[in-house]
Amino acid sequence: MRQCSSGQTGGAIAPGTLTASAELSIEAFLPAAVIGLLLSKTIKANLFGLKPVVGAWFIGGVVILVVARPPKPGLAPPGRLQRG
Repeated sequence: MRQCSSGQTGGAIAPGTLTASAELSIEAFLPAAVIGLLLSKTIKANLFGLKPVVGAWFIGGVVILVVARPPKPGLAPPGRLQRG
């Protein structure tokens, strides 16, 4: 797998290298797809209205403000570290 991801195989993918990642992808996708198909009417009725969309925007905005807060005083901003 390491050879495949770093491009050391010369473009050829060795047999069996994608098996584990393909299995994990299928294991992650299938339950979500089945639940989505079974609950599609409920999801559309409850999550595609004005209130849920505005609420998601608000919560997302608060998360962005919390995560992207200014650095503490005395710390150099990213990319401008002091050398010495």
